[in-house]
Amino acid sequence: MKKRLILVIALCLTALTACSTNPTSSTQSAQPSQSTQTAQPAESTQSAAPAAQTKDIKPQPMAMANMDLKHPKEGFTAPVSFAAADVKKDGDKITLTMKVYEQELFDAVEVSQLKAGDTLTAGGQTVKVTEVKERKAGGVTINGGYEKGGITLFPGDGGTYYQVKENDAKTYQEVGTATLPLGDQFELVDNAENANKKLTAQDMTTLKEDSVGFNVNNTTATVENGVITNITRAYMP
Repeated sequence: MKKRLILVIALCLTALTACSTNPTSSTQSAQPSQSTQTAQPAESTQSAAPAAQTKDIKPQPMAMANMDLKHPKEGFTAPVSFAAADVKKDGDKITLTMKVYEQELFDAVEVSQLKAGDTLTAGGQTVKVTEVKERKAGGVTINGGYEKGGITLFPGDGGTYYQVKENDAKTYQEVGTATLPLGDQFELVDNAENANKKLTAQDMTTLKEDSVGFNVNNTTATVENGVITNITRAYMP
């Protein structure tokens, strides 16, 4: 009887031990999230002022550039150059082979805007502009003007400028070569010696070279209906 009592007491103690619990405290320490922002200094962006653009000034396009000089449908008067040997006679037909030119012209607006740093092409040469000055008598000088190895431009007709060299000689662009017959009423007016001498087509076949020559600065030719009607050689002091 005692053994059973002891066994029951032992079982009760075991049950009591199992039922007793030790609560575990769970502690969570909340960590506050810290948002740290580093202040960025405001960027001040200033774009540098663009440098003035330089320009490349060239002569105006030639009005006769697309003309068929072998068979000119439209008449023209233009500076020309030739030698006495360029006159040929074939039976009753007398022809002249001549180089045809057009005066080199510049746009007046472009000239008025010329400045140091630009480039200018004149007389077949391209120069860097270092100085531009207006002339009291009209026109402008570039890099000291012609007298100092630069360029001198004079105002022309129709909002243009043209280059002037020694003895007021102008600059020209070659258009091409034309071989055309002399007209029945052809006349050469020769003022090379300030004598107003006149030659006919037949006189041209005996033309001789002289010290003056027929060049772009002193000679012009007029062409009408495909034939040369007039050549004028001016007096050049």
